[in-house]
Amino acid sequence: MSPHPAKPFLLLHHETYQTHARVDYPKSQNPRAADCLGQDLCRFLHRHRSDSADLEPLSAAIRRDASRVGQMADLAGEGARPAEKASGRTRAGECDPQRSCRGKLLCPERRRRTVSLLQARYRVSEWLTCLIVGQHRITQRHAGRVFDIEEAKLRQRLREIAADHIRWGRGMAYRLLRREGSTVTHKRVQRLWRQDGLQSPIPRKRKRARPADGSVRRQRAEYPHQVLAMDVQFNTTAYGRRLKFLNVFDEHSCLCLAIRVGRRCKAKDVVAVLEELTSLYTAPAFIRSDNGPEFIDQVLRDWCEVTVTTSTAYIQPGSPWENCFTESFIGRLRNEFLNTELFTTAPEARLLADRLRWEYNTFRAYSALQWRTPLEAAQLGSAA
Repeated sequence: MSPHPAKPFLLLHHETYQTHARVDYPKSQNPRAADCLGQDLCRFLHRHRSDSADLEPLSAAIRRDASRVGQMADLAGEGARPAEKASGRTRAGECDPQRSCRGKLLCPERRRRTVSLLQARYRVSEWLTCLIVGQHRITQRHAGRVFDIEEAKLRQRLREIAADHIRWGRGMAYRLLRREGSTVTHKRVQRLWRQDGLQSPIPRKRKRARPADGSVRRQRAEYPHQVLAMDVQFNTTAYGRRLKFLNVFDEHSCLCLAIRVGRRCKAKDVVAVLEELTSLYTAPAFIRSDNGPEFIDQVLRDWCEVTVTTSTAYIQPGSPWENCFTESFIGRLRNEFLNTELFTTAPEARLLADRLRWEYNTFRAYSALQWRTPLEAAQLGSAA
C-alpha cells in the first residue's frame, strides 16, 4: 500500500464511476461497492451534534440498491415487461410505502434547492454537496431568470398595438403607452420591439429638390381654421372600381376635418363638404390646394366670393411641397390605411375612413404640437 492515502475527491470519483457502470460489468453487481459509496460520502460530511440521526438516511438515499440491479440484469433477456415488474415500479398516482415518495432530482431547480438544504444542514462545502447531488457548480450559482409579469404585460400590449396599427413604429407605440399612463422608457420599448420582431422597415423615397433661394412663400396658419388644405387621393376596390378620397386638413392644429369617399369628386362635392364644415366651425380665411379640376372650377370660386372672408391659395404647378401638411397626411393615409385595407364597396371604405380619422385625431401625437394630439391642440387653440 502507498504510504500516502488517496485523496477524498479521487476516491469519491472512483467509487461513483464504479457504481454507475453498466449492469453487465462485474463490479456493478457487487453490493459492497454500493455500500462503500454511501459510507465514503457520509465520512466526508462533518457531523454535527444534532445531526447524528440524519447521516444514515442520507447515506441510504444516496446508496444504490445493487441487489435490485442484479435482478434486472438477470431478467433482461426475458423482455421489457418482466424487467419492469421486477424493478418494483408502481402505476401513475400510486406510491410504494417501502420507498420514498419525494421524487427524483430531475430538474436543475430541485437540485439547486437540495444543495442549499444539505449545505445548511451538514455544514459542508458547495463543491462536495454539488458532487453528491450531481449538480454543476455553474448551474448552482447562476439561477434561472425570473419571469417578469410586468414585462410580459408590456410585450402583450406592444403586440396588440402592432396588430391594430401594422404600419406604426416603436416611436408611435411609445407615445401611445405614455399617453395611457405607463412609465416605460423609449429604450425599453425599442429593445422589446426588436426582440419580438415588430419593426416593419419602409423603403425611403428620394425627396425632390426644393428651391433654396426662399422664393417659395406661403401663408402660414396663425390660429385654428385659418388655413384649410385639401387634396384628392385615388384608390380602387377589390373589383377594380375607382374610389376618390377628398381630405380636408387644418394646418394650425394638424386636425383632419373630413375624409369624403365616393366614386367621383367634382367641384360641387367640394363645396358641399366646405358648407358642412362651415356650419360646425368658422369659415376659413384661405383654402390651399393644387390646380386640380375640382379645385379650379368656377363653382368653388363663386362659393368663395359668396362667403367674402374665404379666398383660394393655389400652389405652383409641380410643387407639392408647398402643400406639405396635406402631402404628409395623405402619405400616412396611403401607408397605414389604403395599402393595408381591401375595400369591396364605397360605404365600407367610408366607414373605415371615419374610424381612421377618429384614431388619427385622438391618439397620434406630434412633436410640433409639443407631443399633443391634433384634437388637444385644436381645443387648446379654441380656448385661447
